[in-house]
Amino acid sequence: MNPFVSFIRTTVTGGILFLIPVALLIVLLEKAGAVVRKLTAPFDPLMPDRLLGFDGSALLVVFLMIAISFVAGLLFRSPRVKKWVASIEDTVLINIPGYSMMKTVVADALGQHADDGLLPVWFQDGDAWKLAFLVEEDNRFCTLYCPGAPKVDSGEVVIVPAGLVRKIAIPSNKITKSLKIFGKGAIAWMDMPKA
Repeated sequence: MNPFVSFIRTTVTGGILFLIPVALLIVLLEKAGAVVRKLTAPFDPLMPDRLLGFDGSALLVVFLMIAISFVAGLLFRSPRVKKWVASIEDTVLINIPGYSMMKTVVADALGQHADDGLLPVWFQDGDAWKLAFLVEEDNRFCTLYCPGAPKVDSGEVVIVPAGLVRKIAIPSNKITKSLKIFGKGAIAWMDMPKA
């Protein structure tokens, strides 16, 4: 197959696999907004037409969605709720292509740490060092996900001796951004202290 056609095909496929979870999130937010709009409809006459340059009733919807998110965040701190969400992730959400990677990248972008997030690492492969994400480890071995470039949602899983792995203190979203531009900027991370 022509390398150019192969590049176009794999890039478009990667884009589609990336856009599916994004589109799902947008649809969910639209549906949630519609439900909240119905809840706030009785208060629409009480809201000013314009508030700070925005539609008053739309601001009420946004405020209520933020308040609901805050309450949900408080609930998520409960061990019982965390266990319930983890079971949903393990049975349903894990089937969404790229979900684990997207969860890690979004958590890093928001300055949060996902408990089961993928930790960026370097691992030595002969004379080369490769960027990867640590999936799990024990005293002897590490399971790594090695994303492709520029498509970070596809790659390979390898199990390597723990001594070949070096954790790096770089947010996952920066790693994925670098991989999307074929590793540009990654050399600077070679001299960083271990995480």
